[in-house]
Amino acid sequence: MLQNILVQLGFTNQESQLYSLLADYGPQTAPQLSKLSGIGRTYIYKLCQNLEKHNLLRSHKQKKTFSITSPANLQKLLDQKQLVLSTTIKQLDQLLPSLLNNYTLIQNNIEITYLDIVEIPKQTRTKVLSHPESGIYIYDDVVIIGNLRIRSTDVATRLRHLLP
Repeated sequence: MLQNILVQLGFTNQESQLYSLLADYGPQTAPQLSKLSGIGRTYIYKLCQNLEKHNLLRSHKQKKTFSITSPANLQKLLDQKQLVLSTTIKQLDQLLPSLLNNYTLIQNNIEITYLDIVEIPKQTRTKVLSHPESGIYIYDDVVIIGNLRIRSTDVATRLRHLLP
């Protein structure tokens, strides 16, 4: 069960196995961990370094052994990951509507480019409808919303009916 929790926290199966072995057997040398785990001795050092970097393990240079740090460090690590996840969820919630909108436009083969309204030559502009308060301008075959320009007669026709 401990190994599964560590994997869910982002550690590899081998790192999780080493932590679990050290939790069960106490301090061990790299050769002892290699024998218990079946992992190559030289790779043990790399795995232990990563666990040490996350403050879950410490090495004892004089005895050449490794041991786990306080299990409370697992809770600290979980708290850090929860904070990062919470921030990421908020950012995704803000970004998701725009992503979904772009995805829908792309799926419907609608050409999307970003530019200012002044980049459309005046002679080709035949303004069908504008709604300056919302920043929406509809021309014959172009819809402009802020800096988003959508070239599609179909979308322009649909949006004409939505605006006052």
